[in-house]
Amino acid sequence: MPLSKMRFPGLTKDEIVYQLFWSKVNLTANIDLCWEWIGAKSKKGYGNFWFNGKCKHATYLSYYYWNNVFPDGCHVLHKCDNPSCVNPTHLFLGNNNDNVADKVSKGRCSCLKGSSNPKSKTTEADVLEIRKLFASGISRKDIYSKYNLSQSMVNQIISKRFWKHI
Repeated sequence: MPLSKMRFPGLTKDEIVYQLFWSKVNLTANIDLCWEWIGAKSKKGYGNFWFNGKCKHATYLSYYYWNNVFPDGCHVLHKCDNPSCVNPTHLFLGNNNDNVADKVSKGRCSCLKGSSNPKSKTTEADVLEIRKLFASGISRKDIYSKYNLSQSMVNQIISKRFWKHI
């Protein structure tokens, strides 16, 4: 039911939103443990909550409610590296560079290039060979088969949309 249709006698809209927000959190008495968001989540596991007509990450609102400062222009990062945690003592602010450095240090950055990215299906040597084979006239189909890669992946490698750095 939309907030506008609910009846909460004696409470302001801000108090209602505050109570609704914390009702979506599995609070523990131990401040050292994660406080899990049990409401709606993004595909990556971050809590989502409607606030002032916009969908916000629950971590931003937790930080706001705890510190009375809205983290505009900043990332809210996790000490615990648990996307669904909204325990404000586990949260800290950082800029984009801080966010990337935090991801890299915790081994979950897709910004790692080439074979240093754990999701990579090829190596630098394979990429160079694929481009060389294509330039020599070998068909894309033969290349797909030889390297057991999708057509799309081989096309992206040949056109240098993937593996731009080599």
